[in-house]
Amino acid sequence: MARRLLAATLAVFALLLAFLPRPGEAMADVVVTARDLPSGSVLRAADVRVQRIPSGLLPSGSLSQLSTVEGRTLAGPARSGEQLTDIRILAPALETTVDIHNGRTGQAAVPIRLADSGLADLLYPGRKIDVVGRSSRQDTESVLATDAVVLTVRREDKPSATGLLVIVRLPRESAAVVAAAQVQQTVTVTLR
Repeated sequence: MARRLLAATLAVFALLLAFLPRPGEAMADVVVTARDLPSGSVLRAADVRVQRIPSGLLPSGSLSQLSTVEGRTLAGPARSGEQLTDIRILAPALETTVDIHNGRTGQAAVPIRLADSGLADLLYPGRKIDVVGRSSRQDTESVLATDAVVLTVRREDKPSATGLLVIVRLPRESAAVVAAAQVQQTVTVTLR
């Protein structure tokens, strides 16, 4: 029994030593999440913090300053303490930016409710999709928009009775068609 306890103690000690900085080892700052965050979160100061770690443990593309992430959109869900890298933050072209809201780009961000929540695992920011509507009255399908770009997928803790919420970027004309169609049609997407 004493040998097992000693072996377990030594194993824990060895594990701790493996992650402790070695004397003279360079340390670096990295931005980490301060709490669990859902996909599509716009990062605020309370959501992130800077942590110092041995530079040898930094992933490529790691971010070191809070100013580089504040106000930006998280591309996917993140756990508390997760290191943020450049690919975890949406590129400015994919964000629902001021340009989209002000109409300067000729684009619009459109929320789409999808009945099939299983699509959530296939959709991610930047993915191109086509939006398809199905009219229950006429029993027909039609392509409502092509080349939509997924901006964010809202994964909710509690499944919604109305379906999965996906926000896509579309030209203004197509955005109006998709928004209007959702009033009377079931909407789904095809993957490109």
